[in-house]
Amino acid sequence: EGNFLGDFSKGKGKIVYENGDTYFGEWENFKKKGKGRMQLINGNIYEGNFEDDLFEGKGAMYMKEDNKQIEGNWRKGKEKGTFLIFSKNSRYPVKAIFTEGKLQTIVDLEFVEGEDPNKQFIIDSL
Repeated sequence: EGNFLGDFSKGKGKIVYENGDTYFGEWENFKKKGKGRMQLINGNIYEGNFEDDLFEGKGAMYMKEDNKQIEGNWRKGKEKGTFLIFSKNSRYPVKAIFTEGKLQTIVDLEFVEGEDPNKQFIIDSL
């Protein structure tokens, strides 16, 4: 459901998948592209940029099971580079480096300059 242009291959709206995952955002050529929000059936939520149906560019993922949120740049659906990890159990975010979706190094375990220690999680905005 939503807004469509031309042959319906481009637009903005909501898609509910057969497995229960939900996407709200922009698409082009019948694929997620641009800004959007993907809520997975397991309770995880990604909000950010998409390209070719994958997480791409700046975005944040709330992980329900761990009650954590990670923010950074995604490449082809995986975490890549420096991310901030926020936990509701910790006052400050953790700075970490990811390669191809795998945590490589914890860089910092203290306040990250410029980050609001009272920052709200994606899940809080539901």
